[in-house]
Amino acid sequence: MKQGDLIFLSASMPWREGWLKGVDLIEIEEAVISIARAVFSRGGRLIFGGHPSISPLVASVAGEYYPQDRHRLVRPVVTFQSEWFRGSVPDQTWEMVEKGLSTIEWVGLADTEEVRACVAQRIVNKPDKELSPAQRQLALRARNQCLTLMRQCMLGEMPPHLDGGTMRQWIETRHHNGLLPLPRAMIVIGGMEGCLEEAAIFVRQRKGEVRDAALPPGAAHIHTFPSGGGAAKTLLNWDPGFVGRLLDTHWLSHDDAAALRHASEHRLIHDAEKAWNDVAGNYLSEEERQEDEEGAAADFPLQPYEAMAQRLLDLLDEPAPGTD
Repeated sequence: MKQGDLIFLSASMPWREGWLKGVDLIEIEEAVISIARAVFSRGGRLIFGGHPSISPLVASVAGEYYPQDRHRLVRPVVTFQSEWFRGSVPDQTWEMVEKGLSTIEWVGLADTEEVRACVAQRIVNKPDKELSPAQRQLALRARNQCLTLMRQCMLGEMPPHLDGGTMRQWIETRHHNGLLPLPRAMIVIGGMEGCLEEAAIFVRQRKGEVRDAALPPGAAHIHTFPSGGGAAKTLLNWDPGFVGRLLDTHWLSHDDAAALRHASEHRLIHDAEKAWNDVAGNYLSEEERQEDEEGAAADFPLQPYEAMAQRLLDLLDEPAPGTD
């Protein structure tokens, strides 16, 4: 990785039913902090969706490597946010902006029937407890549509329904004209459905014309830290049954499922922890992490994430072995 490179961090703390098995929040936190330190120590930059469980962690690290400068033009953190969440951005995100550590790229609401209905009913980003059951379902669909648009804009994928207008111009200006370079690599830690969707978008971009850009071979791959569980672990273990349930509940589109299946079949998803084990030999196996007979968590140390993160960035420019 070179100074100024943009690394895409796809991460969150899993909390929803269906994602809690095997989740270790401390592992996720340590992995996120280690990646941030590795990237910033090399003069790199992070881009991610402003998830409230991740922004504070990145904020705590960015200040260690960059002095405050509210007039800084090129900032170490690029945070994407949907207008759906305009009123609920974490304080730490605003603090990073005020200190010159981050910039926020705001993405407008999706132009869909569900979003328009939410706007008309004034229920955009309203707490669930203030909504009727029907409104909750409507708001959930609209929210997910806005998040999908945000992710497409963040990664430079032109949404298929955009045949013109300001949003198409927005994407072309930032990504295809070079103002916001494409991410050098994608790293997944924890996460839920959103991380899977981001991985699918990332894969589609690398399959298309953008793959011919000035990117090293290793940048076509998704790197995961699975010990914390969540989407990072799911990506490494392709489960058609689990993916089918996500399709049935509309958490994942058929295009996304196809992209993830392609990534799995072509070995584009790599285990950063296993790669470290191949050279260091101190990776903790899944069996070692199982609970003991009394149900108490086994007393094992955390993964050496700082060393893992540095090695991953060292190897980023090299093609991954066994790639089809």
